[in-house]
Amino acid sequence: MKNNDFSRGSLLNGLLKGLSELAQLVEKLETEGKAEIQQSGRFGSLKQGVLAGGYGLNIRLGSLNPKENESFFKEKLQKNEPLLDVFDEGDYVQVIVELPEISTEEEIEVKLEKQTLLLTAHAPTGVYQKNIFLPVPVESKSIQKSFKNGILKLMLKKML
Repeated sequence: MKNNDFSRGSLLNGLLKGLSELAQLVEKLETEGKAEIQQSGRFGSLKQGVLAGGYGLNIRLGSLNPKENESFFKEKLQKNEPLLDVFDEGDYVQVIVELPEISTEEEIEVKLEKQTLLLTAHAPTGVYQKNIFLPVPVESKSIQKSFKNGILKLMLKKML
């Protein structure tokens, strides 16, 4: 029982510490007169059995009143993050993306920067945008695309 209590206590302490650091970051933004900060990174290792991943954080200061901060709310209405899945398929990484408002493949732009796939698609109501961290390095010239009924399928050959 003590181990479980300790684990719960450690989890709560970690959460509170993280919230405290976030509050300090927001205060720093305010004192420096900045309106926005963006940060991203990776954690873990790509070694088998070790958890690895990536994160992205965007903090913007401003009023919650849409009339006082119109550009922020307009931008949020126009940008959408699509739903997606990433699968390890042996020699390939498969990415499946839902883009319900997109009608043709020409409306979709896919770029690869190192181990991150940059996806942008232009819909009538705004823009779908997503940076996708891939679990392994892939060959930049190996992207195979297919698009049908609002579903984009990408196959990327792993680097050997």
